[in-house]
Amino acid sequence: MAAITPLQSSLSAQAFMKRPLDLEIVNGIKGNAPPEVKQMPLKWLMLFRQRGNSFATSVAQRLRVTEVNILPSPDDSKKLEGKVVCEVDVTPGIS
Repeated sequence: MAAITPLQSSLSAQAFMKRPLDLEIVNGIKGNAPPEVKQMPLKWLMLFRQRGNSFATSVAQRLRVTEVNILPSPDDSKKLEGKVVCEVDVTPGIS
């Protein structure tokens, strides 16, 4: 079997980012963001987990996106900002 080139990997990731996730997964996330916005941090986390050799992969495996909100920017009332809340189980010997 031939190795996957960086270009193939990039194209695969781009295709994944364009596909919608199962709404059952997205609906479990709290917050006021619409489902298509809630999907973005989930998809990025899934991509990092899939690589398996990324920085702090063991932490990414335990990370859960629990809330995604869109809020007025405290610096500029004409702008909005996103807030993503994640939870991670911290255990002895975490690496």
